[in-house]
Amino acid sequence: MLTADLLVARLRRNRVDPIYRNPEDEDLIARAAHILECFRESVTYQRQRGELRTLLNESLLNVSTDLRCDRGFVKLCEDRCQYQVQSEVAPSELREKVFAAAVKARVSGQFDRDTILEDLAKELDISLDAVEAGLYADLKDNERLLEFKELNPVQLIHRYNLALAQAVLFRATQLTITIKENGPPRYRRLFRALKFHRLLHSVEGSMEDGFTISIDGPMSLFTRSQQYGLRMAAFLPTLVLCQEWSLKADILWDKSRSNSRPKLFEINHEMGFVSHARDVGVWLPTEIQKLAEDWPKDNDWVLSTETDILSLGGNGVFIPDFAFHRKRRKTKIFLEILGFWNKSAVVKRLELLKKHGPKNLIVAISKYLCVAKDGTIKAEIDGLPGEVYVFRSFPVRRELLQRLETMQPCITSKKKKKKAPKKKAPKKAAEKPKTKKKPATKTKAKKSAPKKTP
Repeated sequence: MLTADLLVARLRRNRVDPIYRNPEDEDLIARAAHILECFRESVTYQRQRGELRTLLNESLLNVSTDLRCDRGFVKLCEDRCQYQVQSEVAPSELREKVFAAAVKARVSGQFDRDTILEDLAKELDISLDAVEAGLYADLKDNERLLEFKELNPVQLIHRYNLALAQAVLFRATQLTITIKENGPPRYRRLFRALKFHRLLHSVEGSMEDGFTISIDGPMSLFTRSQQYGLRMAAFLPTLVLCQEWSLKADILWDKSRSNSRPKLFEINHEMGFVSHARDVGVWLPTEIQKLAEDWPKDNDWVLSTETDILSLGGNGVFIPDFAFHRKRRKTKIFLEILGFWNKSAVVKRLELLKKHGPKNLIVAISKYLCVAKDGTIKAEIDGLPGEVYVFRSFPVRRELLQRLETMQPCITSKKKKKKAPKKKAPKKAAEKPKTKKKPATKTKAKKSAPKKTP
């Protein structure tokens, strides 16, 4: 991602407009190709990080016509590099032995740097050059480039344009996303990404009309704003994968952020953004991934991450983390693991679940969920439609199975009660002909009366 000093944008009235680059510009493609070639050659020669930086600075000064943009290309390429410390002996161990030998030589009055290094090389059975190279090999500038994730110049330009938008969102206070005309798999992917990145959000709308998602920006938080900003920036490529979408954000742009008015930032699907995210399922948080890995496959309760999109009574949608299916039965129980670190967001989610949550739901809440100093959220837990499970670090399989077994009879009994009124319906229809026989008896009495007169 781009840092703040590499963000290039214009301020027009109350709007922030990043200067996006044309991926069909031949001069821009040539400059991007030159930068990529420098990284490829550095992998071949396993250059040090400092050597690569010097090479790029010299080449950009001679070739670049837009130095700030090209430095942005370099930053995105560096994010795709893998460096490693290369030394035959651990650098910390080398320094310890060299400094110890140097102290002894100083005390004896026979200090000679070359002699000390040569004696150490013989002791460790390595070359003198290996001692020289490994002495400070763990410094960042001395790390060697081993791998570079390939991409072509056009892909680098698309990545740069999206990174500009991501850099703007670091200063956002509020985001409003409108998304429509996407199928259930796409909605599921989007809402799972919101949950995965732990973004504080609220959703309104329906599957047919589309959804409006409101997200709190990193500048609206008092703590962990940098970490939260990274999560928000990481969410943007998933949004770009959608077919029809738009995003509006309030941005605190000026340095005197407390006194400045928010600026407007807008992007949509018609601007030609290309996502670098793979269009597959998202990675799961640690507590969810651990539970999925540890759950036995031969258990009577089958665990699945393919859950339903449940409506919250017009207040958005709800996608549980897991769905449990009972073998040879149609019982389905959902599990939601709350991992938000903001208390107000947790309370709001629990209030929605109280009013509109399904009854076949287990809400798993971490004991260390609340970061507020004023207490816990025990009062908000009462009244939830399903079961509540409080865990410490990770959900425990044995405790979950106990709650699944306790919920099983409640769900099946409710299903049987719903079928009872259907059996009473035909009885009411059979009683109606009996009431019609009463007028028939009256007519017989009238016919028998005239026989007594003669």
